[in-house]
Amino acid sequence: MASRITPTAGVTSDGWVSLGVISRAHGLKGALRVHLWHDEGAVLRGGLAIRIGAKTYRVATYAAGILTVDGVTDRNASEALQSQEILVARTDFPQAEGDVYLVDLVGAPVLDESGRKLGTVAGISDNGAQPLLLVHGHGKEVMVPFVPAIVLAADHDEVLLRPPPGLFDEADAVVDDEETGEGGDEFDEDTRS
Repeated sequence: MASRITPTAGVTSDGWVSLGVISRAHGLKGALRVHLWHDEGAVLRGGLAIRIGAKTYRVATYAAGILTVDGVTDRNASEALQSQEILVARTDFPQAEGDVYLVDLVGAPVLDESGRKLGTVAGISDNGAQPLLLVHGHGKEVMVPFVPAIVLAADHDEVLLRPPPGLFDEADAVVDDEETGEGGDEFDEDTRS
Protein backbone atom coordinates (compact mmCIF):
# COMPACT_ATOMS: atom_id res chain seq x y z
CA MET A 1 0.00 0.00 0.00
CA ALA A 2 1.24 3.50 -0.82
CA SER A 3 2.42 5.72 1.97
CA ARG A 4 0.35 8.84 2.46
CA ILE A 5 1.62 11.90 0.61
CA THR A 6 0.34 15.44 0.38
CA PRO A 7 -0.56 16.32 -3.20
CA THR A 8 1.27 19.15 -4.87
CA ALA A 9 -1.24 22.03 -4.70
CA GLY A 10 -2.27 23.90 -7.83
CA VAL A 11 -0.27 24.05 -11.02
CA THR A 12 3.50 23.83 -10.59
CA SER A 13 5.67 26.64 -11.93
CA ASP A 14 6.50 24.48 -14.95
CA GLY A 15 2.81 23.70 -15.67
CA TRP A 16 2.17 20.27 -14.11
CA VAL A 17 -0.82 19.16 -11.98
CA SER A 18 -0.88 16.32 -9.46
CA LEU A 19 -3.53 13.72 -10.35
CA GLY A 20 -2.74 11.07 -7.80
CA VAL A 21 -0.20 8.54 -6.61
CA ILE A 22 0.99 5.07 -7.61
CA SER A 23 -0.46 2.90 -4.86
CA ARG A 24 1.19 -0.40 -5.84
CA ALA A 25 2.29 -2.74 -8.60
CA HIS A 26 -0.48 -4.63 -10.39
CA GLY A 27 0.37 -8.00 -11.86
CA LEU A 28 3.72 -9.12 -13.27
CA LYS A 29 4.00 -7.08 -16.48
CA GLY A 30 4.56 -3.57 -15.11
CA ALA A 31 0.99 -2.36 -14.61
CA LEU A 32 0.41 0.21 -11.88
CA ARG A 33 -2.57 0.57 -9.54
CA VAL A 34 -3.22 4.29 -9.05
CA HIS A 35 -5.10 6.34 -6.51
CA LEU A 36 -6.46 9.58 -8.02
CA TRP A 37 -7.08 12.59 -5.78
CA HIS A 38 -10.29 13.43 -7.69
CA ASP A 39 -12.35 11.93 -10.48
CA GLU A 40 -10.06 13.17 -13.27
CA GLY A 41 -9.27 9.78 -14.84
CA ALA A 42 -10.46 10.99 -18.25
CA VAL A 43 -7.23 13.00 -18.43
CA LEU A 44 -5.19 9.77 -18.52
CA ARG A 45 -5.24 8.46 -22.11
CA GLY A 46 -2.94 6.57 -24.43
CA GLY A 47 0.00 8.61 -25.70
CA LEU A 48 -0.23 11.26 -22.97
CA ALA A 49 3.06 12.39 -21.41
CA ILE A 50 2.95 12.13 -17.61
CA ARG A 51 5.49 12.62 -14.88
CA ILE A 52 5.92 10.01 -12.18
CA GLY A 53 8.33 11.33 -9.59
CA ALA A 54 11.09 13.09 -11.54
CA LYS A 55 10.82 11.04 -14.76
CA THR A 56 8.50 11.52 -17.77
CA TYR A 57 6.62 8.52 -19.20
CA ARG A 58 4.07 7.97 -21.98
CA VAL A 59 0.72 6.41 -21.03
CA ALA A 60 0.12 3.13 -22.84
CA THR A 61 -3.32 2.42 -21.31
CA TYR A 62 -5.51 3.50 -18.42
CA ALA A 63 -8.74 1.87 -17.24
CA ALA A 64 -10.42 1.29 -13.88
CA GLY A 65 -7.51 2.52 -11.79
CA ILE A 66 -4.86 0.51 -13.65
CA LEU A 67 -2.20 2.42 -15.57
CA THR A 68 0.44 1.08 -17.94
CA VAL A 69 3.26 3.27 -19.19
CA ASP A 70 5.89 2.75 -21.87
CA GLY A 71 9.17 1.45 -20.47
CA VAL A 72 7.75 -0.17 -17.32
CA THR A 73 7.47 -3.83 -18.32
CA ASP A 74 7.92 -5.91 -15.18
CA ARG A 75 6.87 -6.02 -11.55
CA ASN A 76 10.25 -4.83 -10.24
CA ALA A 77 10.03 -1.65 -12.34
CA SER A 78 6.43 -1.00 -11.26
CA GLU A 79 7.25 -1.61 -7.58
CA ALA A 80 10.04 0.99 -7.85
CA LEU A 81 7.37 3.60 -8.70
CA GLN A 82 5.17 2.85 -5.67
CA SER A 83 4.23 5.96 -3.64
CA GLN A 84 5.34 8.32 -6.42
CA GLU A 85 3.08 11.22 -7.40
CA ILE A 86 1.54 11.26 -10.91
CA LEU A 87 1.56 14.64 -12.66
CA VAL A 88 -0.01 15.74 -15.95
CA ALA A 89 0.62 18.94 -17.85
CA ARG A 90 -2.30 21.34 -17.23
CA THR A 91 -2.38 22.07 -20.98
CA ASP A 92 -3.22 18.38 -21.61
CA PHE A 93 -6.50 18.48 -19.63
CA PRO A 94 -9.58 18.15 -21.88
CA GLN A 95 -11.10 21.63 -22.05
CA ALA A 96 -14.47 22.84 -23.28
CA GLU A 97 -15.19 26.56 -23.31
CA GLY A 98 -16.14 27.77 -19.85
CA ASP A 99 -14.76 24.68 -18.10
CA VAL A 100 -12.82 25.32 -14.92
CA TYR A 101 -10.98 22.55 -13.15
CA LEU A 102 -10.67 22.69 -9.37
CA VAL A 103 -6.90 23.08 -9.72
CA ASP A 104 -7.54 26.35 -11.60
CA LEU A 105 -9.04 27.83 -8.43
CA VAL A 106 -5.83 27.61 -6.40
CA GLY A 107 -4.71 31.15 -5.67
CA ALA A 108 -8.14 32.69 -6.32
CA PRO A 109 -9.59 35.05 -3.69
CA VAL A 110 -12.66 33.76 -1.83
CA LEU A 111 -15.54 36.16 -1.16
CA ASP A 112 -18.95 35.83 0.42
CA GLU A 113 -22.13 37.23 -1.15
CA SER A 114 -21.66 40.59 0.56
CA GLY A 115 -18.19 41.00 -0.96
CA ARG A 116 -16.23 40.22 2.21
CA LYS A 117 -12.91 38.58 1.50
CA LEU A 118 -12.71 35.30 3.41
CA GLY A 119 -9.30 34.14 2.23
CA THR A 120 -7.56 32.52 -0.72
CA VAL A 121 -7.90 29.02 -2.18
CA ALA A 122 -4.69 27.30 -1.11
CA GLY A 123 -5.47 23.81 -2.34
CA ILE A 124 -8.02 21.13 -3.06
CA SER A 125 -8.84 18.07 -0.99
CA ASP A 126 -11.59 15.46 -0.89
CA ASN A 127 -13.54 13.88 1.94
CA GLY A 128 -14.93 11.01 -0.11
CA ALA A 129 -18.34 12.66 -0.52
CA GLN A 130 -17.28 15.81 -2.36
CA PRO A 131 -14.24 17.90 -3.20
CA LEU A 132 -13.14 20.49 -0.64
CA LEU A 133 -11.60 23.90 -1.22
CA LEU A 134 -8.85 24.59 1.30
CA VAL A 135 -9.25 28.30 2.07
CA HIS A 136 -6.44 30.06 3.94
CA GLY A 137 -7.08 33.28 5.79
CA HIS A 138 -6.03 34.77 9.12
CA GLY A 139 -3.45 32.05 9.69
CA LYS A 140 -5.93 29.19 9.57
CA GLU A 141 -7.40 26.82 7.03
CA VAL A 142 -11.11 26.26 6.42
CA MET A 143 -12.30 23.28 4.37
CA VAL A 144 -15.23 24.38 2.22
CA PRO A 145 -17.35 21.66 0.57
CA PHE A 146 -17.47 22.31 -3.18
CA VAL A 147 -21.25 21.93 -3.51
CA PRO A 148 -23.76 24.22 -5.29
CA ALA A 149 -25.48 25.21 -2.02
CA ILE A 150 -22.22 26.81 -0.80
CA VAL A 151 -20.14 27.61 -3.90
CA LEU A 152 -22.25 30.01 -5.96
CA ALA A 153 -19.64 30.75 -8.65
CA ALA A 154 -16.03 29.81 -9.24
CA ASP A 155 -13.52 30.77 -11.89
CA HIS A 156 -9.84 31.65 -12.23
CA ASP A 157 -10.44 35.14 -10.79
CA GLU A 158 -12.57 34.49 -7.70
CA VAL A 159 -14.72 32.05 -5.78
CA LEU A 160 -18.09 33.31 -4.49
CA LEU A 161 -19.53 31.52 -1.46
CA ARG A 162 -22.71 31.39 0.56
CA PRO A 163 -21.11 29.82 3.64
CA PRO A 164 -23.37 28.27 6.26
CA PRO A 165 -23.28 29.93 9.68
CA GLY A 166 -20.17 28.99 11.62
CA LEU A 167 -18.04 27.88 8.65
CA PHE A 168 -16.11 31.16 8.83
CA ASP A 169 -15.97 33.30 11.95
CA GLU A 170 -17.46 36.75 11.40
CA ALA A 171 -14.21 38.28 12.64
CA ASP A 172 -12.28 36.32 9.97
CA ALA A 173 -13.86 38.08 7.00
CA VAL A 174 -11.69 40.82 5.56
CA VAL A 175 -13.59 43.76 4.07
CA ASP A 176 -11.61 45.56 1.39
CA ASP A 177 -11.94 49.32 1.70
CA GLU A 178 -11.34 50.65 -1.81
CA GLU A 179 -11.24 54.26 -0.65
CA THR A 180 -8.53 53.83 1.98
CA GLY A 181 -6.81 50.82 0.45
CA GLU A 182 -6.93 49.12 3.84
CA GLY A 183 -7.98 45.56 4.46
CA GLY A 184 -7.44 42.56 2.27
CA ASP A 185 -3.80 42.20 3.34
CA GLU A 186 -4.54 40.86 6.79
CA PHE A 187 -3.92 37.25 5.83
CA ASP A 188 -1.15 35.39 4.06
CA GLU A 189 -1.90 35.27 0.35
CA ASP A 190 1.44 33.71 -0.51
CA THR A 191 0.05 30.16 -0.49
CA ARG A 192 0.44 29.27 -4.14
CA SER A 193 2.51 26.26 -4.99
